[in-house]
Amino acid sequence: FKILAGALVVGFFCYGLSIVLYITAALILGAIRSQILFSSAPFFGAFFSVLLLSERLSWIQLVAALILAVSIVILGIILYWNRKLMKAKKQISLLNQKMQDSIEYAALIQQTLIPDHQLFTQYCEDYFVIWKPRDVVGGDIYFLESISADKMILMVVDCTGHGIPGAFVTMLVKAIERQMIARTISTHEEVSPANMLGIFNRSMKHLLKQEDDTSIANAGFDCGVLYYDRKQQLLKFAGAEVPLFIIQHGQIRVIKGDRQSIGYKKSRVDYQYTDHSIPIDTTTCLYLASDGFLDQNGGTKGFPFGKKRFKKLLEAHCHEPFEKQCTILQLELQQYQKGTETNDDITVVGIKVG
Repeated sequence: FKILAGALVVGFFCYGLSIVLYITAALILGAIRSQILFSSAPFFGAFFSVLLLSERLSWIQLVAALILAVSIVILGIILYWNRKLMKAKKQISLLNQKMQDSIEYAALIQQTLIPDHQLFTQYCEDYFVIWKPRDVVGGDIYFLESISADKMILMVVDCTGHGIPGAFVTMLVKAIERQMIARTISTHEEVSPANMLGIFNRSMKHLLKQEDDTSIANAGFDCGVLYYDRKQQLLKFAGAEVPLFIIQHGQIRVIKGDRQSIGYKKSRVDYQYTDHSIPIDTTTCLYLASDGFLDQNGGTKGFPFGKKRFKKLLEAHCHEPFEKQCTILQLELQQYQKGTETNDDITVVGIKVG
C-alpha cells in the first residue's frame, strides 16, 4: 500500500503537474512551441541519469540531443524575428492609420469646395450632380458661382490624376477661381468663359513654373465653363478638352471644347480659347461631364462606356425628372462596369433652364 501511495504521489506531481504546465504553455506560447519545449523532457532525464547514476549515453541519444539543440536554436531565431516582425507590423499599422486619418480629414476639406445645392434651385428649373472620387479624395471638382441675381457660372474641372495629387490641384484651381469670380463681380465686366480658361491657363503655368520643359510639375486640368444669364436668356460655353451636351426640342447636340488642356508643360501660355453663345428660345437641358464616366471600361469586351452611348442615354431620358436621370445614369454605368475596377474620378452635372 505504501509503495502504491508513493507512486500515486509521484505520478501526481510529475505526470499531472506536467500536463498542467503543458496546457498553460500552450495557451501562452502556442501548441507547436510548447510541443518543442516539452519534447526536451526525455533529454533532461538522460542528462540526470548520467550525472547522478553514472549511466553511459548511446550514440542514438547523442544524435537526438544534437537535433534537439539545433531545433532549440532555430526556434530561438524564429521567435526573435517574429518579435521584430510583430513590432514592425504594429508600427506600419500605426503609420497607416495616421495616413488614413489625414486623408479622411483632407476629404472633409475638399468637400467644403462643393457648392451649396440651393444655388442650383435658384437658377435652374431642375438639376442633378454625380460626384464620385475614385479614392477618398479626388481630382474632379465642380463649382457653381453666383454673379448676380440672374447670372451664374458653372464649372466642371478634371485635374491631373486622382487621389491625393489630384486633390492638391483642385485646391489650387479653387484659389484661382475665387480670384476670377471676385474680379468679375467687382468690375462688372462682361463674362467670357473663354477668357476665364485663358486666365486659368496662364495662372497655372506661372504658379507651377511651367515656362519651359524643364519644369518638375507637369500638372494641369481639363475644364468646362458655362455662363448663364437668366434675364437675357443667354448661355455661353467654353471648354478645355471638356464638351457640352445640349438637348433642345428632344434633340441632342454636342459643343466640343478646345483641344488644349490648362496648365501642363507643353500647353501654350498664349492659347486663345473659344466662346460659344447659345440662345435659349425653349427649355434646354445641359450636361457637363469629366472623362471618368465616358472612359470607364466595362461591357463584354472591356471597352470604354463612350460618348455615343452617353448621348443616347441622355436623349432617351431627357424628359424625365433630373433626379430620375441621375439614378438612370448611375445604374447604367454600374451595369456596364460589371465589377470592373473604377478607372477615374466621375463627375456629371446636369441642369435644366429656359
